[in-house]
Amino acid sequence: MTRSRDPIASTTIARLYLAQGHRRKAARMLEALIDRDPSDGSALHLRERLERTEMPTLTAAVDDAHLEVTWDAVRDAPRRHVVVVSYLGDATLPRIQVTSVTCEEATGECTFARPREPGSAAVCIGFMGPGGFVAEAVTSPLVWSSQTPDSEAAAAAHSALE
Repeated sequence: MTRSRDPIASTTIARLYLAQGHRRKAARMLEALIDRDPSDGSALHLRERLERTEMPTLTAAVDDAHLEVTWDAVRDAPRRHVVVVSYLGDATLPRIQVTSVTCEEATGECTFARPREPGSAAVCIGFMGPGGFVAEAVTSPLVWSSQTPDSEAAAAAHSALE
């Protein structure tokens, strides 16, 4: 058994960390408490509650041809979906495209073809609840132009020759 070196470690401080949004600090403190006393019911209960409420993480990136999406810590994975909503074309009257895939595992990744026309996308993970869709994690918006960096460079080179 490893002894915790933090003399002020307590479930009260772990709860304060949680209230401030410091989930990792709270988890480390709870592990230290449980290492010190594996029968600490308060620490065990709080750790279980923390594990049950862990929020999924979601990242998305866009390149010349794809939208890449990765996720982690998705609970009840087969009931969760990655949803991509793309807004394409003219900003005053965009064409909206929606697609989704099921999260087969708690951790995963998927690739979507990036539309050729200019646009932006919002990506989220969620599920259908009694009142409708519930988003559990959302990425920052993705934006792309119709030209790829290679075609932009070619266009610039062509202009320089004229």
